[in-house]
Amino acid sequence: MLKMICFLIVCVAILLTACNNSVCEGNTGKKTESCEPHTESDNPHMEQEPQEVRGGINHGVIDPYPLDVDFTLVYDGTPIVLTYMLHNGEREDEWGLSLFINGVQHPFYVGDFIESTPMYVASYEADEKKEVDISFIPKIGSIGDVLSVSFVVMLNPSFVILDSEEFRSFGNNHAITQMPWNLFLEKEPAVQVNDIFTGGNNELPSENFLERYVVETENGILENMLDTSVHFEFYQDGFWETDIFVNKDDNTLAFTIKAAGQFGESPEINAFRISLYTDHQLINAFDGNRYLDMTIEEGMVTSFDFELESHLLLDKNHIYIIVTPLADDVAIHNPPIVKTASMPIVTI
Repeated sequence: MLKMICFLIVCVAILLTACNNSVCEGNTGKKTESCEPHTESDNPHMEQEPQEVRGGINHGVIDPYPLDVDFTLVYDGTPIVLTYMLHNGEREDEWGLSLFINGVQHPFYVGDFIESTPMYVASYEADEKKEVDISFIPKIGSIGDVLSVSFVVMLNPSFVILDSEEFRSFGNNHAITQMPWNLFLEKEPAVQVNDIFTGGNNELPSENFLERYVVETENGILENMLDTSVHFEFYQDGFWETDIFVNKDDNTLAFTIKAAGQFGESPEINAFRISLYTDHQLINAFDGNRYLDMTIEEGMVTSFDFELESHLLLDKNHIYIIVTPLADDVAIHNPPIVKTASMPIVTI
């Protein structure tokens, strides 16, 4: 009954809530998502902050009907087939649809397309609705597992910054909203993704680090955001407040990922899967692996230092990371994905 009530509320509340890339404020997530993307934070190396903006999209699986299957897909050895609805808001926009299972990006087939795609991109007129038939086969997990599935929708993925001196921010472009489901494995996938690296070092947070997450409420009370949520930072070493710079003469570039905090309602969730993208393409960033698993210790800052070969970033336009919380019981806790703001890549 509670899920039915939440589902109906969202269906009639289109475009009434703002969306953060990590949380849709006021929504439970177990439904068709109606959410507005948000503007980027002042610091592009931190995840984006929720803001009121125009436009938006209503999206979600419509076949199978979510309430009939309790928002759970089943893999029985044959491709999973579903229909996804995307209903654009009050202005013309472009939207891209991606699929993640336990933080692993899964290419999927659209309609009668012969080749799979990691992101289905289409343009929409104001108030236009598309119903897209997609199919995929999971590449992670064992028999009996219940995995998290995230359908991630991105605003204007084709947007690029051609002159980083004139435009330093992607604004709302590349902001994401998402719809979480569950996936039950009756059969074990024949092909498994295994290029997952585990790393991260824990240290006490510096005063400078903590100051970034202390905010003053309307009542003048100072609150530490790390007490109620997990935050990620991604930056190039030596260029904390600037773009990503690529020197053609350098063989490698040094980067750092930092994470700290805890989920207020689910403090037991402390494991995360991270992937890195240039121009929306997943790259082998972590010791030759595409994914990094990191565990955060309470009260500590977890950091991971790594290097990228410079040729991976040459002639690229932007870069960002996507972080997926890994919950032990996704049927109860299915936290949303986090995306850092897209950052321009500048070749010098």
